[in-house]
Amino acid sequence: MNAMTLHVGDEVIHPRYGFGTVESLLAHDREGTPVEYYVVRLTDGGLLSVPTAGAAALGLRRLVNGMAAMLAVLRGAAAPLPEHPRQRVMELSARWTSPEPAALARGVRDLLGHARQFGLKAGEQQWLKRACERLGSEAARVDGVTPASARAAITQEVTRLKEPPPEPPAPAKPARKYRSR
Repeated sequence: MNAMTLHVGDEVIHPRYGFGTVESLLAHDREGTPVEYYVVRLTDGGLLSVPTAGAAALGLRRLVNGMAAMLAVLRGAAAPLPEHPRQRVMELSARWTSPEPAALARGVRDLLGHARQFGLKAGEQQWLKRACERLGSEAARVDGVTPASARAAITQEVTRLKEPPPEPPAPAKPARKYRSR
């Protein structure tokens, strides 16, 4: 991400500090070299300075996912997650911090696919809850709806996706032929 990617007034999210708005761009002298920073006013209060050159690596990104985009990703085909719990945690953590807009929604979708087969551990349930809250909050900001209604829509879809797909009907048994004697 470079300084041209985000502009003053853009609504953004930082994976660790939450939602905010780019308030300004500042340059500070660091060892004789000017370094540009985004100054983000956080929704929950406070300011955050993020170097423009490292913003993507830190997961800072513009809000772009409305409800339609979120639901489209969630309804897509789930990709497998690593079988080993530690690798799965690392994968989900990477999706949490990814600057790619659909990464978190794909993480939720893929975790739900995993859950249909293997269930969820307590940590995965917690991650899923936090991820759904974040997805709903982003959709609310993008679509201009209340956070409660956006979160409810996400929760409803996640509940639907947690359930195993209906089993196909059993094939009909061929009619038994009787011989007359």
